[in-house]
Amino acid sequence: MLKATRTSFEKAKRNIILFAFINCTAYIVFMLVVKYTGLLHVSGMRTINYAILAIFSIFQIKSLAKQQLHFPFLEVFSVTIVTGTISFFLFSIFLFFYSFFDPYLNNLYIMDVEKTPRLAPPLLMFFEGSGISVIIGLIAMEYASWLREKGHKKYKDL
Repeated sequence: MLKATRTSFEKAKRNIILFAFINCTAYIVFMLVVKYTGLLHVSGMRTINYAILAIFSIFQIKSLAKQQLHFPFLEVFSVTIVTGTISFFLFSIFLFFYSFFDPYLNNLYIMDVEKTPRLAPPLLMFFEGSGISVIIGLIAMEYASWLREKGHKKYKDL
């Protein structure tokens, strides 16, 4: 699919990895800000991570368009899903190691801390993030379609 649209797989891969690290860094910064402001116990705060992914996915699509990489509808979807999944995988790794320093973090995800393995919260975050990446991918597809319909010359082949 990438070959048919004249998109270099290496350029796409670099873009995906770059935005996965940017997203993961934003999740970590947000989590630490929430923790040190005392709001970590507020339920639903981790949904902000999904908003972060959506915002950076929009920037990612614009970045791909500016690089004149020609991404059809489904490739925008695929790039967004892969970026989101990798970013939440990296965030899960961070959560796993961070849970050794902050045992309170495990209490947020599981009820019985003594019987549940330490790997449960990071796995939960990874699967939640992977699932939401599909929804964000659909949003990014619509955004790419909107750019194409808007008639911008530089976005015509998106």
